[in-house]
Amino acid sequence: LSLSVPRSDAAVELAVNNAWNNGAFLACAAGNSNTTAFSYPAAYTNCFAVASTTSSDTRSSFSNYGPWVKIAAPGSL
Repeated sequence: LSLSVPRSDAAVELAVNNAWNNGAFLACAAGNSNTTAFSYPAAYTNCFAVASTTSSDTRSSFSNYGPWVKIAAPGSL
């Protein structure tokens, strides 16, 4: 999922949990605010938070990061 908001939303969390409980794997963008603050839906337990890296395998300057992020993948030059 390539979307993010700074606060939790009950309807989005319900949709994430429903998808997870029905066998979906949700890879979710960690966000583009260059912060360690949670971004949703990536911060939900049933989402796999993905940060952005550059073509030289460093963190993209805009990408959110922190211990809640599970992995990083190419997302910018």
